Order: sequence, then structure tokens, then C-alpha cells
Amino acid sequence: MVGFDGFFLTLVHNNVFHRATCGMGEKRIPVLQLGSVRWKSAGRFGPGFIQFALTGATEKRSLFGRQVWDAAGDENALLFSHRQQPAFREIRKAVEKALAARHVAATAAIRGSGLLEVITGLESLAQLLESGKLSQDEFDVLKSRLLARLYADLALDSNAGA
Repeated sequence: MVGFDGFFLTLVHNNVFHRATCGMGEKRIPVLQLGSVRWKSAGRFGPGFIQFALTGATEKRSLFGRQVWDAAGDENALLFSHRQQPAFREIRKAVEKALAARHVAATAAIRGSGLLEVITGLESLAQLLESGKLSQDEFDVLKSRLLARLYADLALDSNAGA
């Protein structure tokens, strides 16, 4: 079972696969910690899965033919049947929409060029980091992009003056 309220993703492990591999229980993940969603559609006779990766976490690559079994042992994944697939697809869409909105808010801070825009962008990124809307990894990537843009602008200005 899975639920999403826009802020937290709730995973409830209560089937036989999870009981045998990672135990039963409920896990709530803040959307700000989510990095990506992995999906495998269910077949008529085999389960599918939805798997959530956390920002900054190292993902383990599954061997061919073991994706479902590996997902069954992952506390950030849930298995579903062909009949349950439409409900899980809606959760996937909602989570991906929240991830996209977070990305748009973060990248809006780095639009524009020039020293003043970069300083403003850095201040905006720092506020997003402090409020928890950006992870440290996301902050570092966006900050480096802003600084690269500033250095490129300064290099163009110095070449134009030469």
C-alpha cells in the first residue's frame, strides 16, 4: 500500500515478499528527500514494482531477471499486481509532478546572467536549502552552475575589453 499527500510518501509493507525480505511496517519519506522513481509494469502473471530513490543515495543495480526480487527486498519499493497497477500509476504521476515542481522552483533561481542575478540566485538557493526545499547535493550542483555562468560572463567581458 502507498499514499502520497504532496508532502510525504507513505509506504506500507504488508505482503509476503516484504515480510520475508525487509519486514513489515510503515515508512514515511518527505518528498524533499526523493530523487527519482523507478517503475516496472506488472504483467498478467507477474508483479510490477514502484521504487523510490532518495536524493544522494547510492542505488544498487539489479541483475537481469532479478529486478522484481531485488525490489521486494527494498524498503523503498512496493510490488503490485496487474489489477493494482492503475492506482500505483496515479501515485507515480503525483510524485513525479511534485519532483518536477521542486526542480522548477530550484532552477528558477539560476535564470538570468550578470553579477547581480548570480548573487540574487545564490541567496535564493541558500534560502531553499535552509527551508529544506533543496538537498545539499542539489544546492551544490545549482550553485556550481551559477558560478560557472558568472565566470563565463566575466571571461567574455575581459575578452571583449582586450
